[in-house]
Amino acid sequence: MKSVITVLVVALVAMSASASTYIWNGSVSNVWSVAANWTPTDGGTTFPQGAGNTAIFLSSAAVSSSGLTALPSVNITGTLDITIPTGTLQSPNGTTIDGTGALITRGNIKYNQGGAANTFAGGYTVQSGKASVSGGDVIFPVGGVNVNGGMQFMADNTFAAGCPMNMLDGWINFSDTTQNNLGVLTVTGMAADWNDLRFAPDDAVTLHFANSSNAVWAGALEIDYLAGGGATPDLAVGDIFFGTDATGLTAAQLSKITFYEMDADFNNTGVTYPATILADGKIVPLVPEPLTISLLLAGGIAGLIRRR
Repeated sequence: MKSVITVLVVALVAMSASASTYIWNGSVSNVWSVAANWTPTDGGTTFPQGAGNTAIFLSSAAVSSSGLTALPSVNITGTLDITIPTGTLQSPNGTTIDGTGALITRGNIKYNQGGAANTFAGGYTVQSGKASVSGGDVIFPVGGVNVNGGMQFMADNTFAAGCPMNMLDGWINFSDTTQNNLGVLTVTGMAADWNDLRFAPDDAVTLHFANSSNAVWAGALEIDYLAGGGATPDLAVGDIFFGTDATGLTAAQLSKITFYEMDADFNNTGVTYPATILADGKIVPLVPEPLTISLLLAGGIAGLIRRR
């Protein structure tokens, strides 16, 4: 009898652990949680929305401009890795993401939250592609957000209070939003021309990170902004805070921040500024005073005369 129970337990464990990769075979209008819409590649019969699962969409039939209408109300207990090779997968109003596991997205996904706020307390990684947020109730987790692809925010305060963020050779585009409750910012990506914070051509964006002076900044941080209408760099960027005073970043971290002026097509104009931090924790471009510029020009002219 003991041996029979042992065999049964082993069989159940093997069955529960065998199904880990699921390929979507449903249409745009099908339901995420219906087993018939998924083909497990290594056993199992239903997509469990739980531990150690990979969801792969192989054709644009499942990811058209209207998206998968029932994506998804998901309780993530392990790691859910979603791959969207074409199109954009959209979440409808009322979608919730719960659990304490890890969510990874590859490809383009758009969160159109409008129902109950998420209670997801795990970690979220944008591994590639772009994650867009347009609803008012989407809350990214206290476990942190890793950005290796791109993110676009069009709604206020979409992060859980204190949510840390790690830039892993990715970019974030902020458009007329206020994010007052961000956690610590870490910069671990080392690729050139990445780790970008991108801003609209006005002063309507406010970001407030926690004091990040103890965070690892292995790479550089680029802040891209449109400086149209003759606006000074400070007015054109928006408000970016680290903590509540001048200790929010170290001198070494500030030396890794560069403000890049962009043209109307968001191409680099070649105009850049280093960063400084103010007494309230706000970082701004360090613009040379007119007198300093005049002295530099005068010095250059004087040097030219002497060389002659």
